[in-house]
Amino acid sequence: MNFSLNKFLFSTLVVFSIGCVIRAVPTYINYPYPIGYDSINYYLPFLYNFSNNGINWTTSYPVYLFIVSFFSKLFLIDPYTFFNFINITLYGLFGVSIQLVFTRLMKISLLQSILFSIFVLVQLCALRMSWDLYRDLLSMIFLNLCLLLINTISKNFKSNYQLILSYTSIFCLILITVFSDRMISVLLLTTIFVYALLIRNRYLVLVTLSFLVLFVAYLINFDDVSVFSMKSDLIQTLVNPTYDLNSYSITNILTLFASLYGILLPFFIYGYLKNRSEFMLLKVPTTIALVCSFSWVIVPNYEYLVPERWVIVSGIFVSIFAVYGFSLMNASIKSKQIKMIIFAVFFSFFIIYGLFFAIAPYGTIVTIPGYFHDLTQFIMPISMSMNSLDINQNKDLVHVIEWINENTAGNSIVIGSIHWRGWFSLFLDPTNDFKYEESILNISNFKNNSLFKTHGPGLCNSKTSSQDSRWPHIILVSSSEKAFENVSIFQVYGSGQFKVYNISKILCKYQ
Repeated sequence: MNFSLNKFLFSTLVVFSIGCVIRAVPTYINYPYPIGYDSINYYLPFLYNFSNNGINWTTSYPVYLFIVSFFSKLFLIDPYTFFNFINITLYGLFGVSIQLVFTRLMKISLLQSILFSIFVLVQLCALRMSWDLYRDLLSMIFLNLCLLLINTISKNFKSNYQLILSYTSIFCLILITVFSDRMISVLLLTTIFVYALLIRNRYLVLVTLSFLVLFVAYLINFDDVSVFSMKSDLIQTLVNPTYDLNSYSITNILTLFASLYGILLPFFIYGYLKNRSEFMLLKVPTTIALVCSFSWVIVPNYEYLVPERWVIVSGIFVSIFAVYGFSLMNASIKSKQIKMIIFAVFFSFFIIYGLFFAIAPYGTIVTIPGYFHDLTQFIMPISMSMNSLDINQNKDLVHVIEWINENTAGNSIVIGSIHWRGWFSLFLDPTNDFKYEESILNISNFKNNSLFKTHGPGLCNSKTSSQDSRWPHIILVSSSEKAFENVSIFQVYGSGQFKVYNISKILCKYQ
């Protein structure tokens, strides 16, 4: 018994360590700059705001942010340092949760579970999730643990105490998932409800229904971006062309799915359909995630259902069944030597493929989705070595913001791209105001913009001294030279491809 336990603990440690190393490599390569679009534009601004002003308990889906903020304060660690540490640790824990799915739900041997878990960890969908979808990653760990607990309910317990403990644990995991991430909460609650109906477990049905009511109430009251937050009727929002906000075309989503999973699909289909009555607890979330990925087939305004995000989430389950299907196919080969060669080639290819995606410099195309970057660029990065910018451009943008802080007084308006909002939130002097509405970047139309009507007259009426450069200004930051050739004479600073223009004079003439 102790020997078996030691083997299990050792295998778990191996998977955890490998997961941590996989996620640590791109973090180390790109340090001190963060990787991940949402890292710089969402998570870090929130974390430093919490660090300076205290935790905001009304933040939507706060669990991840609260964990990082609380422990960084507890151990007196800079939020950014602990942010990197927790993301590396999360990927290791995610790997462990996948291994538990293989060993406990699918009854895979320990050695195979290690290899299969590594296979999932190097898949592009998993690496994409670890790039900046940290709430999803944390919630996926909770979901996997919840599935394991639900699986134990069907077993014969020796005491009511064990049964009560399992239901209590499931209740707690559902609760923490609901406050961790919107999408995974939907997936978990729907999975439990459907599975409870399949096995006719009325207790699980009641627990799930109560949480569904709680979750919908939470969406309506605290979630500002879900379909439930719209003032219009739910059906009208999803169907009426008036509410069409689809930013990704069907071509974009199909290209993403095909480029990510085209190679895996034959193995996935075989593994999913083999022994249809088995692994039902795992097949339910797989089916739900895939249906959501193709919600655009029946829902005209599919933007509200984020099918592109579901493509990433469904990939975790596709990968699990794909590697299982491959192992079944490979096991049917009679020659042991050929079997070993095919196994080694298959795993080596995907490990190298995933690692190239993790470490390749931005702009270096090493994956199939990378070749279709024009169609997948806002969903799937070319590599992990970027955030909202190429890593090599991060220093230049920071220099630009530092220059603005040193050369402008408070109450200046700084105009830039929406993709840079996190940088300016973190580094711009708070007395200045950063505006990222893309529509205001057209100089000739700026006079009619509500932003200029509100703030412009006050700036234009200020009488500046020729000796005082630190006066309120309207500053434009651009990375495109061609778009602003007509105002090039107003350039006051540049760093790399970023140019800074003092456009106060050209705009004030419109008064």
